[in-house]
Amino acid sequence: MYRLIVELKCCSYCRYRYIILVSEGPVLNVTTATRYTSPRPPFIVDKVQEGTVYSFAVMLETADGYRSSMSEVSSVEMPVGKYEVMYVFLLSK
Repeated sequence: MYRLIVELKCCSYCRYRYIILVSEGPVLNVTTATRYTSPRPPFIVDKVQEGTVYSFAVMLETADGYRSSMSEVSSVEMPVGKYEVMYVFLLSK
């Protein structure tokens, strides 16, 4: 089993939750992407497949429901072989 760890960079005092968009393929399809929420980094995606490309983006959401713009999209291909963990770093705007 492979794991993909998405490290979300923000200030240490932020009071947000993270909305992580994940889709298979080199282009993030926002309408069909799977949406995850996380109270803090890192965010771990389990059960990813070898040789598959995944695309990610992140947004911050306040307790009042305000959302940031979506981050830049980052894509990564899961390697085939003995790797068990792959890191992706996303920066909020």
